[in-house]
Order: sequence, then C-alpha cells, then structure tokens
Amino acid sequence: SLTVTTTGAVTATGAFGDGIQAFLNSATGTDLTVTTESTVTGKTQGIDVRNLGTGVIEVTATGAVQGGSQQGIFANNFNGGDVTISAASVSGGFAGINAERTGGSGSGAVSVATTGDVSSTIEEGIRAYNTVSGTTMTISAHNVYGAADGIYAKHLGSGASTITVTGTVTGGSNAGSAGIDTRTGSGGTTNVTLNSGASVSATSGNAIVNDDGNSTVNVNAGASVTGTIVLGAGSDALTFNGGNFSGVTSFDGGTGTDSLTFRSVTGTVAGGNVTGMESVVVDTGSDVTFTGTLTTGQLTANNTGSG
Repeated sequence: SLTVTTTGAVTATGAFGDGIQAFLNSATGTDLTVTTESTVTGKTQGIDVRNLGTGVIEVTATGAVQGGSQQGIFANNFNGGDVTISAASVSGGFAGINAERTGGSGSGAVSVATTGDVSSTIEEGIRAYNTVSGTTMTISAHNVYGAADGIYAKHLGSGASTITVTGTVTGGSNAGSAGIDTRTGSGGTTNVTLNSGASVSATSGNAIVNDDGNSTVNVNAGASVTGTIVLGAGSDALTFNGGNFSGVTSFDGGTGTDSLTFRSVTGTVAGGNVTGMESVVVDTGSDVTFTGTLTTGQLTANNTGSG
C-alpha cells in the first residue's frame, strides 16, 4: 500500500510537474491513499494518482487543488479497485476532476463528491469513467463548469450511475457539449437528481443528454434546467417535481418507452417542444398549459392536476 498525507501547501516548481504524484506501480500492491489539508498547485496535474495494484484509490482534498495543462485531480485504477474522490474546489485544463477505472477484472466503483467549485478550461469539469467490470458510479456535485461538458459520466458497469447536483452546472460551446452528459450504453441505468439550488445549462444549448441507456431525471423544487433535454434510446422518465421548466427548449424522450411528468408546478409548454414521449402526465398540484400541437401517446391529468 501507499499513503501520502500533506498538511501544508504544495506547489510544483519549474515549467512542468505535478503538485503531488503518487504511483503504485506493483501489480502486487494494494491501496493507494492521498490526503491533503491545504492548497495543492501543479503545472501539469494538481494531484496525479495511479494504481496498478489490486486495491483502491482514495483521494481526499479539503484545500483547493489547481492543475495546469491537464487535470486538477487525476485518479486511475488500472486493475479494478474502487476510485473515490472527495474534494472541495478543483480547477484544471483538460479536466477539473478525472476519475477512471480503465482496466483489470475487479468489480470496483467510481465515486466523486465535491463541495466547492470545479472547473476546466479545455474539456470536462468532472469526467468519470467506469469499465465493463465495474459496479456503480456516484457523482455528487455543487458548482461545475466545463469548456466542453460540465459533467461527463460514462459508466459501463453492472450497477447504476447516479448524479446529484446542488449548484450550477454549466457546459461550454464545443460541438456536442452539455451541462450533464451521461452514457451507460444499452441496458444501463442513469439516475439524475437536481435538488434545490441546482441549475443546469450549456452554451451549446444542450442541458442534459443521455445515450442508449435507461434514464430517470428528477428536477426538484428550487432547481431549474435551461436548454434541451435529450434522453436518447432506452426507457426514460423525466419529472419536474416542483422544478422550473420555463427555460427548457426541448423535452425529447428519444426512442423507447418514455414519460414526462409535471408535479406541483405551473407553467406553459410549447407542444412542439415535446417529442418522443409516449406518456405526458400533469400530476397533483400542477397547472400546465400546452400551446400549439402536442403529439404524445397519452396525456393524463391526475387528481388536482390540469393540462
């Protein structure tokens, strides 16, 4: 095993170099743990952690971490163990945080939890990738900005991918960029929850996108989405549970069996902005007006809901 702990500020010198670089290069090694309590500044990566052993990676950064041309925090487990990152504020070039499991046959999970601002100047604010042998992916984020995607989560493991947001997540203007971009492949499952204080958008206009996997998106009271929501193939459920949908320009369920539900909300939706939804439900406590032509398999008004 390898453990690195710092209590004071760490700064890389020279034109290149990581603030902290910790590699466990032996295949017989086990866990790799890095804990920092103050600022870490690198010219390439702020914190660069790689494990070729059989154990886990754990990175805990309570102080600000700043990378240069590459990542603020980069953590890659090559042989299958968990990757867990807990951080406050992180910034980088290629990505703010890049958490990966890219090899081996172990059934590890990927977990990223942030409490401050995470940003990148080139690609994703938070980038997470879990291979076919993985189990779950969990991302809990506050404020995130990416020049490409705000949050990019590619999960090919056996368990669900779960993303929870409590702050502002913004994607950039790169082609195909989104505020939240989730990919699980056919048969996979993604759960996205926007809680009070969350706001998701992108300069590209794509707020939330999903690929061929099944997805559940809940926009709760005090949260909002601006731009398109495109959920792709699979069975998808999009619910505005008190959340603000006035800035949504497309409610696109894609192919598969998909539903759109409005609960405890009031507002107006252009019918032409609703596509690929086999079911639209105006649920309890809602008053939603559809203008133009609404094309859907079924429109249902429940209890005190009216549409």
